Amino acid sequence: MIDIHIIPAPGNEVSFNAQLERLKHPLVNTIIGEYVAGNILEARYCAFSQGTSPYVSWVDDDDKILDLSWLPKALETLEDPGVAAVYPRWRSTLGGRPHHETSREAFHPLKYVFNQPSFMPHHLTIMRRENVLALLEQLRAVHPVTMMIQERFLILGQLRFGRLVKDDTMAYEWVLRQGTGRQMLDPIHIRHWLQEQQTISLSHFK
Repeated sequence: MIDIHIIPAPGNEVSFNAQLERLKHPLVNTIIGEYVAGNILEARYCAFSQGTSPYVSWVDDDDKILDLSWLPKALETLEDPGVAAVYPRWRSTLGGRPHHETSREAFHPLKYVFNQPSFMPHHLTIMRRENVLALLEQLRAVHPVTMMIQERFLILGQLRFGRLVKDDTMAYEWVLRQGTGRQMLDPIHIRHWLQEQQTISLSHFK
């Protein structure tokens, strides 16, 4: 099973309810997190802490899940202890129009760091609970100013534990609006973060 959380934001009731319906799947335990104004890091940490499944992920309340049929294969892939996370392809829309689409190429951290959208694991990345909580605890303690980009650090931090494996299913639509989806990483923070990941190597890319 996978605990997948969704955090309802004020004013998103209609899209939140629609996304809840899309989350219905035999392998999914839906976790409804609590909105924390001005601190998405704390909201994510509390939401990831709920539930008991060994695997966790997240979706946003104003996006669209397209396909969850790949989840059984993802769990099979995660039976390999050398795999830290499995993520699907996604597309984005801006103002209702196509904007970006994930590349079929393998994940590469430098392209991810420099905000090349087609190389970004993001929503519906399936990870191990203990790894996620350990990373978020470190973020809370060491990088408290990264309140709006903690998901990037969370993804990169998976490299400490193993490989990131892409599933070719187009599984998610990231619904962008003006002013969203443009969160850049502080180069100083990300350099320090990468230095902390002592076991990162090319063998972690697939």
